[in-house]
Amino acid sequence: MDRNLDHLDAEQSQKTVYVETIFWRNCDPLLTVAGFDRAAVIEQARKLADDEIENAIDDEIAAESEDGDITEDEARDNLASDLCSTGLHEFTYTDVVRNILDAEHVHELDTEGITIL
Repeated sequence: MDRNLDHLDAEQSQKTVYVETIFWRNCDPLLTVAGFDRAAVIEQARKLADDEIENAIDDEIAAESEDGDITEDEARDNLASDLCSTGLHEFTYTDVVRNILDAEHVHELDTEGITIL
């Protein structure tokens, strides 16, 4: 993924990119959000985590019902405890382009200010 970034000026290459990754405990990364706006990255990561939990509730209830009844709130709590985050990390634009994002996501970051992997 190492790219030639000679076309970047010094200011752009040092611009801060905020990155947060969401993953299920003991699993590979599920979703990564990268963007120039710290608050937007945090908000988007939380929204994606909430959506992931909501989408998994029925499966959690079905899996846990073998051991007894489980409510939707209990299922949501169980899932919330198993969904983890790396927390917010700061990188330079150059580091993100070279090591984290593919060309499609670099373009989206440049045009939209935020991207989801």
